Amino acid sequence: MFAVNGDGADTIQRSLYYQPTNQPQAIHQRTESMTLLIQRPVRSAHERPESTESSRSENNRASTRVSALKAVTARLNGAFMYEYLLTRRETLSMHLMGSIRKGAGAEVVLAARLLSIVVVTLGEDGVALHDEFAPVLRTLARNPAKPPAARAAALQAVSTMCFASAHHDAEVADLIQLNRDVYTGKIKGSKKGGDELICQAIRSWAMLVSTMPDARIGGKFVDKNMGRLMELLDHDNVDVRIAAGEAIALLYEAFMNAEDVEDEEEDEEEEEEEEDDFDEDDKSDDEYSYENNNDDGFDIQELTEKLEELSTDGSKKRGKKDRKVQRASFRDILASVEDGTAPTETMIVCDEKVEFSGWRQILRLYSFRAVLGDGLLVHLGNNPVLADAFGLDLSAFAASKQRTNADRREMKNEILRQAEIKQRARQDNDTKKRRAKRAHIHNDDEY
Repeated sequence: MFAVNGDGADTIQRSLYYQPTNQPQAIHQRTESMTLLIQRPVRSAHERPESTESSRSENNRASTRVSALKAVTARLNGAFMYEYLLTRRETLSMHLMGSIRKGAGAEVVLAARLLSIVVVTLGEDGVALHDEFAPVLRTLARNPAKPPAARAAALQAVSTMCFASAHHDAEVADLIQLNRDVYTGKIKGSKKGGDELICQAIRSWAMLVSTMPDARIGGKFVDKNMGRLMELLDHDNVDVRIAAGEAIALLYEAFMNAEDVEDEEEDEEEEEEEEDDFDEDDKSDDEYSYENNNDDGFDIQELTEKLEELSTDGSKKRGKKDRKVQRASFRDILASVEDGTAPTETMIVCDEKVEFSGWRQILRLYSFRAVLGDGLLVHLGNNPVLADAFGLDLSAFAASKQRTNADRREMKNEILRQAEIKQRARQDNDTKKRRAKRAHIHNDDEY
């Protein structure tokens, strides 16, 4: 069971996988408890606090809303509650809109993240929420008077909502441009908006670019964006440098994939036409190769040298922790650019081993992990949005959920038996090598 306690609210309990109940009265009461603390006091436009006592009361109310937002976020991260949220969209929408428009500081950031979780859970059924909140979040992201953390949260929320619910080409293109305008400093106040805002803009941009086909990313799109991303590799903040490097790896991977497909199609056409002028065909291929078609783009050798420098950076002007994180990240990025090695990450979802491979999947994984936090595993095993994003089979996970504790113990014991067998085999091999070495030394002594 998963339980979340809110200030003044009843304890809300739900099983890991949401199950409908036959007590609608109890559910209604729990819902009111959950949302009541997020409510903002209703006040006319000309009404002001009459004393410091009222101001103190308002501050306490704000802190209560922040606590409630944290509690609700933790609850939704601990379970996939699609049916629960489907019937409560309007209630949550009303209160979240108030927090995003009128809140300050942590309240805006938490409300934006909670909104992202709700839309990721609802998927296509969250389109109405996307349409309602997207203009507000766009305005917030552009507003230089707002705190950088709030603007970054707005970019993350509107980009995540677009990925999870809308996914229309025009909407994706507009948000890609918005994020690019932020990290390139074209929007007023973006350059002074702080490292957090720039980093989030790059990550949101990369997540949305991952929805584009490889053929559309290659060519002019790469040339348009690679130059500015390479400039950000010299940024003072390590998170910005890493985000820029990962975005570069995504672009390069997509371009190489598109080039491979183009070469395969050309080979098929040549076989069908049975042409004999192979020399002319080779020349045509060279015209479309990346190295010979980047006059307005970037120098691949310069990029490789820069990535190699960052992957071995030992500069004392950077902190020890920053150097360690940077070197580890850029080793993977350099391997992708130099050798075409795809990064991988393995997770256990519902007792099943799942491998994520390639920058397209890895960057999506990073984005969902930033939104869902500890709830990522639960959503990977239940959420159709994430299943579609990563090509997962939810039916396989459903079968795993039916396993009894005895089945799980048997699987664990089998894994331990296999590990023990491998360990014994290694020990036997080591023993044989030592005996052979001693025998060899003994023979040498005799001679």
